[in-house]
Amino acid sequence: MKIVLDVIIFGLIGAVAGAGVGCLIYICFFYKGREIRIFVVRKRINLYKVYSREHGSYNVEHYVVYAKYPDSNKIHTLGCDGYIYRKLSANRGHTVTVRLMHITKVHREKLRSKKKR
Repeated sequence: MKIVLDVIIFGLIGAVAGAGVGCLIYICFFYKGREIRIFVVRKRINLYKVYSREHGSYNVEHYVVYAKYPDSNKIHTLGCDGYIYRKLSANRGHTVTVRLMHITKVHREKLRSKKKR
């Protein structure tokens, strides 16, 4: 009887762990992010000194954007690459795709057309 209970308990633990790993795999490979409007509060570049056996020491730049979502007053820290960093302007709203707290795409602004009479 004890062996059966042990098998059931370890089976449940394995199922929960397997579901967690499955969710991580889904997020990393299949989640494309969400398109959202943000207001950029400010931008910053962090410089880190890194050492490598092959290349010696060199500096690495991390681009950081502080932004607010439309439905929140909290300031969120979002990462991005250099190309996207240069496209964003401080104190301005942008429509972007955010995936795992990282800005992956800046969308073009949609032009508003005049109403027809």
